[in-house]
Amino acid sequence: QPTRDGEIISLRRRAPRIRSLLNQGRTDSSSVEYARQTVRTNNAGVVAENTLKPESSYAWAKADALVRTIAHWVPIARNTLDDAAAVQTELDSELRYGLDIAEDEELLNGDGTGEHLSGLRANATAYAAPFVLENETPIDTLRLALLQLELADYAGDGFILNPMEWARIELTKNTQGSYIFANVLQLAGPTLWGRSVVSTTAMDAGDFMAGEFGVAATIYDRMDAEVLFSTEDRDNFVKNMITARAEKRLAFAVKRSAALVDGTFPTPAP
Repeated sequence: QPTRDGEIISLRRRAPRIRSLLNQGRTDSSSVEYARQTVRTNNAGVVAENTLKPESSYAWAKADALVRTIAHWVPIARNTLDDAAAVQTELDSELRYGLDIAEDEELLNGDGTGEHLSGLRANATAYAAPFVLENETPIDTLRLALLQLELADYAGDGFILNPMEWARIELTKNTQGSYIFANVLQLAGPTLWGRSVVSTTAMDAGDFMAGEFGVAATIYDRMDAEVLFSTEDRDNFVKNMITARAEKRLAFAVKRSAALVDGTFPTPAP
């Protein structure tokens, strides 16, 4: 008679990372309206006494972010849930994880079409090096992206990279074969140029994003993740099946596109 190990061995899960970078709020409506400044003509200056003061000009426009639903479901035999209590807990966890990963992808890569969120990359400013640097390396590129933000009056607070690109940067060596900044004896960071680095497979290999994420965008949660089990789905009752459904609802507003720089690392010289 074999010994029974009650642990359920799950496939490895990817940690959702994008939400933690962003400002978060809540809404009790189906959409969020906000005002976005479109014009700032600042003519303030010194003036002589008894002369007409210069006039400045400002304008704002209404913008809105619609609440979207992220959801999925799975069928499961009722007998399975009755006979193995741990399965329900594991299934609940898997369904919530699926929502978080789908949200992670939407926040970064959503293209705004149909029911998709309009994500960070769809709204970011394209990378354009403020000046040409000979033999530009990925480390150089990220510093130039920070400079691009600084010239737009934003202070970048982090980077989003694919793990492949972050590994290449960490493994960068000088002409003597020593690592430029990585310490193989202990973990330092992950940081670069004093900013945090988020390494995630949600970002395409070869691409990067730099930004002041805390002011660039806001998540408005409408409904937190919910998992429900029901027999009232098609012929579940006669088949003794249960449908498990998970969903969450949120709106996402990228309010300052200039606070995000999205680009591709230069191809290294042969």
